[in-house]
Amino acid sequence: MLSDKGRVEYMAQTRKEYERVADAHAKAQIDKQRVPLAKARANALKIDWDAFTPTKPSFTGARGFATYDVAELVPYIDWTPFFQTWEFKGRYPALLEDPERGPAAKALFDDAQAMLKRIVEERWFTPKAVIGFWPANAIGDDIALYAGESREERLATFHTLRQQLARRDGKALADRLAEAFAERMHERARREFWGYASAENFSPEELPNEPYRGIRPAPGYPAQPDHTEKATLFRLLDAEKRTGVRLTESFAMTPASSDPSQASRMEAWVRFAS
Repeated sequence: MLSDKGRVEYMAQTRKEYERVADAHAKAQIDKQRVPLAKARANALKIDWDAFTPTKPSFTGARGFATYDVAELVPYIDWTPFFQTWEFKGRYPALLEDPERGPAAKALFDDAQAMLKRIVEERWFTPKAVIGFWPANAIGDDIALYAGESREERLATFHTLRQQLARRDGKALADRLAEAFAERMHERARREFWGYASAENFSPEELPNEPYRGIRPAPGYPAQPDHTEKATLFRLLDAEKRTGVRLTESFAMTPASSDPSQASRMEAWVRFAS
């Protein structure tokens, strides 16, 4: 960009590449059928509140975890994104049996297992987390959180978008450990801290397919696209003090999970039953 000779050519190439990406995205959207907003709202989940009693969590407010055993997180690792980081196409574990890519993928997997062993034994990372539960209810498409059961003091409102897509019936290791930690804490919340699914018995290998009850909306995802609402979550959870994770001016979380000194990650999720 600073070169008098190369700037024009570089900008032209970049513009051409962005046009290609935009065109590919537009073509991909053609096949996605969207229903009108009014119809999407009419398709919202209908709950018979007279026949349903929400399970109360074991605590309300925020609770922090200053450290967590990495060994407990290893079974929850989803290895498919790990291989994608290394540009291996295919799903784990079938990828390891691929006649062409299998040997190289297996060698990479063996190296990762050896490094994981060192990570656990030498305590390379200090996972930290904070989770929280509050009385909540829907207001239109949005979700309101309250300080107590009286619901007189509203703590926050998260703005969500109604799903309008038509539905059919019916370091790489540090990143993987961070995602595994989020998966494990979500599981403990469902089965233990909230306890609405105390009898749930899915294996770690089944969890990436989300067979459990509940949803995980998060700022920046399509259902909740406003990244600035991360600041609200951080305020509710007192996340910076409890975990050391901060928000940048662009609302990215820092330090990244690949920080070799202390991997940290907070993934917010919520399941609203009332």
